[in-house]
Amino acid sequence: MAVLGILPVVQAQRASEVPFAAACAYLAKALAPGSLEHVRVLALAPGQTERIELAGGASGLAQVYCTKPRAEGKSESHQRNTHLQAIVASAELIELTPARKRSLQEGFSAERDGLFCEDFTRGSRLRVDPGEVAVFFPLDAHLPSVAADAPGRVDKSVVKVSVGA
Repeated sequence: MAVLGILPVVQAQRASEVPFAAACAYLAKALAPGSLEHVRVLALAPGQTERIELAGGASGLAQVYCTKPRAEGKSESHQRNTHLQAIVASAELIELTPARKRSLQEGFSAERDGLFCEDFTRGSRLRVDPGEVAVFFPLDAHLPSVAADAPGRVDKSVVKVSVGA
């Protein structure tokens, strides 16, 4: 099931895996004020996403978007990748439930490695604040981008680590 915490705690749980170590190294930079990676995320305009290739086959996405009311969210899970989602600025809610309990709403999107699931009303709600990282495994259905307090801008880095790596 998903993991939530500050980066050193999350990192300690999977530190021996090369792609995971590369993901955490990138996120450490993205979360460090003044670093090139941190500045790059903050410089993006809402709606922009920038892809970054990392060691060990992992890839990162620096992105900025506006959170939305929960009713406008979309539940998803992934087959090929574990996702590490780090909030650089602002906060968001991410709802979570086991993917095996969900029926598919849309077909598999190979481009996004996404399975889009029916909405769920019973699950856990995570508040992810700046400097925190949420890790979602392929068995986790999650609904990201939900407004924590009121809809607003979120600056975020997401790293995808192949489950086969």
